[in-house]
Amino acid sequence: MHPLVRVILKNSVIAALSLALIGHLLARGYLMFYQMQSGASYDPANERVLWQAPLNMALIGLVFTAMLTAVMYSIRKPKQQQSGISSPTTGNVNPG
Repeated sequence: MHPLVRVILKNSVIAALSLALIGHLLARGYLMFYQMQSGASYDPANERVLWQAPLNMALIGLVFTAMLTAVMYSIRKPKQQQSGISSPTTGNVNPG
């Protein structure tokens, strides 16, 4: 697997899970606030916010994190490999 793919997967999964948790907490807060404002009435149509908010936040975070990681990888210059073997005692590079 290409190193870029591993970095994108790791960063995207971390961002998606974090944003899904935040989205779930915001959805719970929205439902509590909505029930307080409407006199504690229950509307089953509003329950979809519990899965829609975390899903949308996770997908948006996943896409933006993957795009930003790919852009930063393309902008960053790759390290130049040195030819030869370095000596462990002197640190000098032998021409090779």
